[in-house]
Amino acid sequence: MNKFSPNQKTFNKVARHLLKQNCKSLMPNTSVCAYRGENKTRCAIGALIPDRLYSMDLENSTPFCENVRAILSGLGYKDVEFNCSLQKIHDNNDPKNWRVALEEFAEENNLVWPKGL
Repeated sequence: MNKFSPNQKTFNKVARHLLKQNCKSLMPNTSVCAYRGENKTRCAIGALIPDRLYSMDLENSTPFCENVRAILSGLGYKDVEFNCSLQKIHDNNDPKNWRVALEEFAEENNLVWPKGL
């Protein structure tokens, strides 16, 4: 995939974020994933949404919901299936397994692994 493709840029941003954060973004005192969680954490989709566009109303909405999809699309993150696949890496894996899951995802989607990770 072209290193300047929208999906490559999305992947780079999410991979860098998840591997740096190295913990899940969860609603306070729960095991429910959140766009914005405790201690200023963010999930994969949450990492794509800037603070100025975030509101608590987004929580409990999937990337397929119009409110989230409109924000992501407006920012250039238009491939909803791709975004959801990255979200599943956050939600369905222990953080210690994120690197391997992201590496596999990159290979399956013909993405280049971001420099410096």
